[in-house]
Amino acid sequence: MNLVNSCRPYLDLLPDAVISHATAARLHGLVLPRRLAEEHVLHLSRGFGKGQSRRRNVVGHRLELSPEEKSIISGLAVTGIARTWLDVAGLLSLEEVIVMGDQIVSEHHRNFGPPRLPLVPLQELRAFIEAKHRVAHVRKCRSALERLRVGVDSPPETVLRLMLSNDPQMPEFVPNVAICDDSGEPHVWAAPIRGGHFRRTSCLLGLQKVAALPSACTRRVVVGAGRSRFTA
Repeated sequence: MNLVNSCRPYLDLLPDAVISHATAARLHGLVLPRRLAEEHVLHLSRGFGKGQSRRRNVVGHRLELSPEEKSIISGLAVTGIARTWLDVAGLLSLEEVIVMGDQIVSEHHRNFGPPRLPLVPLQELRAFIEAKHRVAHVRKCRSALERLRVGVDSPPETVLRLMLSNDPQMPEFVPNVAICDDSGEPHVWAAPIRGGHFRRTSCLLGLQKVAALPSACTRRVVVGAGRSRFTA
């Protein structure tokens, strides 16, 4: 049984409830650490004054949500992406909040391939969080907002970026930077290297072009990588 079908009977019994927290994140396709992505419980929220669901395999929450903070997925009422990020922050470390935030605001318009549009633009996400007061976990989200970067393509890229930022001798890793040729045209796009090889994607225009760049333009940093802690 998929997640949508698992949730539907509970909303049929509690039509005023909304799927929230980690379950909403999974339905939105947001990256989560494996401990939450593979959990066997459903998170449901109801307004204050309503009884919390105490059914087996259900975690009940109380949230007061505006209509703008809700969305519909396959006919199910779900917290919207920005609200989900705020609520699930209480279940995540700061690094994990940043990883999900980078995914939400990821956007780029490169000279190849289709453009990538954000799930929520950074300024819209910032305005949503800044408008919240006396809401659980809003301080963690505000801290994370200062460390989000538009253009990150994957959780390992965010983890690498954050790791490099902890080294005072390293400049900030800026995602999706175009290295231009003498005419000013993008020649190759900077991206992380995994396992000693560039990712197999058209975003990199071939190792030959990298080799053709002046040596002062290239530096290889090898970082040990293990199994990703995140999944969507």
